[in-house]
Amino acid sequence: MSAYHHGEASLMATIINLAQDYVGSNNINLLLPIGQFGTRLQGGKDSASPRYIFTQLNPVTKALFPSVDESVLRFLYEENQRIEPEW
Repeated sequence: MSAYHHGEASLMATIINLAQDYVGSNNINLLLPIGQFGTRLQGGKDSASPRYIFTQLNPVTKALFPSVDESVLRFLYEENQRIEPEW
């Protein structure tokens, strides 16, 4: 969970970038692309409008960031809710 305080367009662009799976985009995409998330030819700039694409957490993400590691992290809280690890 996170408390995201930036614009919606910035969030959508980040989600699109995290789901791209063509060669040269990500070593491992943390989100699964369901729809047109862009092509290698145009560097992902040709992705569909965010309202037409869907995503979900890639199963490999849980292997890369196991929940047992959370015990060593210090988390930030906002409105009595844990939001993200402290950097």
